[in-house]
Amino acid sequence: MKTKLQIKREQANLTIEQLALKASKKVDSGSDSHLELVIKSIETQRCLCPKPRKTYEWKALAKALKCDVSEIFEEEAE
Repeated sequence: MKTKLQIKREQANLTIEQLALKASKKVDSGSDSHLELVIKSIETQRCLCPKPRKTYEWKALAKALKCDVSEIFEEEAE
């Protein structure tokens, strides 16, 4: 099953590497290789961040995809 992030990334016609590079240019900290790992983690649904909406990674990815964080973030089932 595809994540919201993966669907949005594919709609933008971007590879994981391209999105990571684009997102890394949107934030002051974080390298494209770090963001690439974050994207892979999210898309494989092994997101380790307890509050990902509050992290710069989600915000950078949303900016790079020209959308709101809520469009790519999925709430975990309790």
